[in-house]
Amino acid sequence: MKNKKLIPLIFSIVASVIGFILMNPILFNICMDTYIFNDQLGCLDNSSDSIGYPLFIFSLFAMFVSLFIIFVKEKVFYFWVKFSMFWVPLSLLLLALIDDRGGALGPNLYDISRSTVAFFMGGLFAVISLGIIVWKTFSLRKKK
Repeated sequence: MKNKKLIPLIFSIVASVIGFILMNPILFNICMDTYIFNDQLGCLDNSSDSIGYPLFIFSLFAMFVSLFIIFVKEKVFYFWVKFSMFWVPLSLLLLALIDDRGGALGPNLYDISRSTVAFFMGGLFAVISLGIIVWKTFSLRKKK
């Protein structure tokens, strides 16, 4: 049964590695359009800002929570999975609504970036997840 509990940890590790690679396109030689400014090589691809940073940030929060999930009972795990099945798509939807140039639902309507939203949603995900884990664990102990 513990194998099921390792799945969120594995997914978050893979997502963080993918996010790290996309954050550093020059280092991993995946940049399509490069430029040189003051003898420094840069990348014009926007995958770093639009996908790499948000994926890396959110996956770090998910990895933190996944370490706790390994040690909880099955009922707590499945309750958390139901929450995650709601929260992760909601976070992805919000990230999709953020404009690459920094505005939400249009250019510069709000001065927020995808990285900020990913940090906020990831932080809330971690706090709510830990709250669910503690609450559900204590409520199951009271039933015994």
